[in-house]
Amino acid sequence: MKKFWGFLLVIVLMTSCGEYQSLLKSNDYNLVYKKAIEYYNKGDYQRAMNLLDGVRSVFVGQAKAQNIAYYRAFCSYNMKDYQIASDLFKQFIQTYPESSFAEECLYMMGFCDYKASPKPRLDQQVTEKAIREFQLYLSRYPYSMRKDKVNTYMDEMRDKLSYKAHLSAKNYYLREHCKAA
Repeated sequence: MKKFWGFLLVIVLMTSCGEYQSLLKSNDYNLVYKKAIEYYNKGDYQRAMNLLDGVRSVFVGQAKAQNIAYYRAFCSYNMKDYQIASDLFKQFIQTYPESSFAEECLYMMGFCDYKASPKPRLDQQVTEKAIREFQLYLSRYPYSMRKDKVNTYMDEMRDKLSYKAHLSAKNYYLREHCKAA
């Protein structure tokens, strides 16, 4: 009986992978797009991203291209790949500046860099980039509902930068480089 259940499990796994593999090779791009959105809604972001990557060049210049760019950025964000997600949100804003998703994507661009911001002892270029992106967001959307949240994030990152400066000064002082400290 155990062998039967094991065999049944293998069959089920092989058929579920088979659908995804056939979608990767499929020329029915509308079906691939539809299934990619289904995978996204189910939380299977890696499969959704792979399928969206496969059809994005097919839909260039069409309405679906904007949705594909939007979903690809959120797939990266949900997979916690914040650096790539920030770049994808930036590409979205550059490609579709008048989109109804533009405000959300500009916010997410800064938020992804906020999430990718390293500890204070490390290089803070990403933190500075996040602050610039949030400042851009606030200048474009000064009456946004996210304004208070963005200001809180920016205060956190400024505190992190000042602590980094304190650590650097302390380091120079401990090494007896008083002028640098």
